[in-house]
Parts: sequence; C-alpha cells; structure tokens
Amino acid sequence: MRIAVRDVTMDQIEQIAPLWEQAWRASGRRRTDVPLALSLDRLRRRVEVAAGGGYRFLAAWCGDQPVGIATVSLTDGGPMMDAPGVHIHVLHVGKDERNGGVGKALLAEVTDWATSMGSDQVVVDVPPASRDVARWYARWGFGP
Repeated sequence: MRIAVRDVTMDQIEQIAPLWEQAWRASGRRRTDVPLALSLDRLRRRVEVAAGGGYRFLAAWCGDQPVGIATVSLTDGGPMMDAPGVHIHVLHVGKDERNGGVGKALLAEVTDWATSMGSDQVVVDVPPASRDVARWYARWGFGP
C-alpha cells in the first residue's frame, strides 16, 4: 500500500469527516449528545488554524481514500525543554487500515516537521486506558 501524507485542505473535509468522528469516539472525547455538525465545525476551525502556521492537520491517503489523520502543534514545552516541541493531539488510523504503515507514515511526517522546526522533542498524551496505543508509541521510542 502506497501512503502519501499531506496537509488537509478545506475541500477535503467531507472526506476526512468519518476518520475525525472515529478518532473522537475512540478517544472517549466525543459525547454522543454532541451533534455531528458541531464536530464538523471544530474540524473546519482546525483546518483554518493550520493555514496560519504552528499547527498542522495531516491526512494519510491511499490513492484518493483518506486512511489516517493527525493534528499536531508547536509547543513551548515548558521549562524542561531546550527548544520548542511538537505536540501530537490526535493520531488516528482507520480501523480497516491498521498495521499497514499508516501510523508510521503519519508519525514520520510529524517527526520530520519537528526536525525542520529545530526541535528534537515530540510529545503525545495517551489516555491511561489506551494500553495498545501506549505500546505502539513505545515501539517508536516514546515513554512516560
């Protein structure tokens, strides 16, 4: 499977929406009483913010089909970091596309961006109940 990672544009929102919804449901952040329209408004705002810099909304594509998404931003990292870091807010791969290199491709783009910004720090928050996700990140050198 050939995977291409690109920044999401406004005209791709409808294609990305199902992955966005999956990501939010999987994270436990999406309450079922929140209308999908509100969730799509948040998606549009993130694409708009990404156009301003310092934030990226990425999609992994297999042909013309989106198979994964990631949202990342620059962070000052606090007093423990020498340079700005990159914070992964969301990294989600469609259920049917897992274990095919999609997550690896998204993570590679994120780390390349961090390097281009002069940072060697990439941080991610993984909910404690997401053991499989924590193990996946650990395989790539992330730790608590």
